[in-house]
Amino acid sequence: MNRKADLSINFLVLAAIGLLIMVVIIALVINQRNKYQEGTSCFERGGVCKPLSGGLCSNGASPIQPEAGETYCKSQGEGCCPIADIQI
Repeated sequence: MNRKADLSINFLVLAAIGLLIMVVIIALVINQRNKYQEGTSCFERGGVCKPLSGGLCSNGASPIQPEAGETYCKSQGEGCCPIADIQI
């Protein structure tokens, strides 16, 4: 093989290794982010996201209030109702 071909193969190998390292780093970051979100979820606080009526859960109980900077339920109009207070 000539010298240009060797350089191309070396470049491709280094590029593949670099991409693999990037994928591993991205996976680690996403995994840590998901662990953080699990710790601040409604379920972790002893509740479940349910639609609110007049700011209250279906049985009239007050929803669990999130701490500053946290949101428990993603949908607008839902609140984190305590599991013990949910009517089936």
